[in-house]
Amino acid sequence: MAQVAFSGVTHSYRGSPLPSLVDFDLVVEDGEFLCVLGPSGAGKSTLVRLVAGLEQPSSGDILIDGEVVTDRPPAQRDIAIISRNHPLYPHMTVAQNIVFPLVNAGTPASVAQARLRVVTADLAITALLHRYPDHLSPGDRQAAYLARAMARPVGALLLDEPLAPLDPDDRRRARVQLGTLQRGTRTTTIYVTQDQTEAMTLADRIAIVADGRLQQVTTPLDLYHQPASLAVAQFFGNPPMNTLLARIEDGVARAGELTVPLPERITAAGRTRVVVGARPEELHLLPHGAPATVRYVDNTGNEAFVHAWLASAAGRQEIVLRCSSRAAPRIGDQVFVDILSDEHVLYFDPETGARL
Repeated sequence: MAQVAFSGVTHSYRGSPLPSLVDFDLVVEDGEFLCVLGPSGAGKSTLVRLVAGLEQPSSGDILIDGEVVTDRPPAQRDIAIISRNHPLYPHMTVAQNIVFPLVNAGTPASVAQARLRVVTADLAITALLHRYPDHLSPGDRQAAYLARAMARPVGALLLDEPLAPLDPDDRRRARVQLGTLQRGTRTTTIYVTQDQTEAMTLADRIAIVADGRLQQVTTPLDLYHQPASLAVAQFFGNPPMNTLLARIEDGVARAGELTVPLPERITAAGRTRVVVGARPEELHLLPHGAPATVRYVDNTGNEAFVHAWLASAAGRQEIVLRCSSRAAPRIGDQVFVDILSDEHVLYFDPETGARL
């Protein structure tokens, strides 16, 4: 296990007009499971490649356990890396594939077999050990990739969207296997994903990256309830937070007929506009309130997400609220919405995007 750190790292790909990472600082603690989230092209995979030694920073340093490894080759970094298309050797059984890194390193056979039993038990793939890769399902093949990467204890495990090719059932199973194995070994893990459910369920902390910059790094629940900026609020969450541009009048924020009382720190600043942020569960359907027109209903079974247009002085703004599927309106209905409590409402500067 090891601490992994980025210190002032900037990286550019040849021929690219913009850097993929800019003055990047981040510390992944020893034994931590860090998920890296962000839109496509944000620089997520570059992070993993830099730690692995597959890319070199233009400036700044990569540190593992406090030692600068920026110029070290990959083989001298005590890491393992898995991507979405990590190969298995087709002429070897699953067991032979898993112990290969240990055998190659000269590990005694008894130690290699003991390690094989541990990682395959944690991943629940003991029954697959005598099969060949061609006879495995995609989910089992990915579990075998992971077992091989974890067979040799390493300082850090780097995972670049390893579950992306899997169907939803295999992906759920693999997520449980991965979480169980990591928590058993406490291997420092950096996991790149675009799946927010994976990040929420697996991570000790989540790092949001956009445009090559670290936007926020914190625990999953803190990220959900306390996004540091408008950009993070509009990205994180499924669906993301409602962010409504509102006028400030008489101590309240007004977005059309939806009104929210403002705390003194907002009104005392002399602002005329503010962005109000509220998660879908904070908005409610009521007999009276701000009128909105339903444009789409996303019914997920026991609940529904209602997408509606709210008329306001800033033009119509989309809102999303969560309700019971039994109470969900139909497309085209006019509904009335309100925020019953402003306890969890957030406020953002419409110019800078900073949370107020």
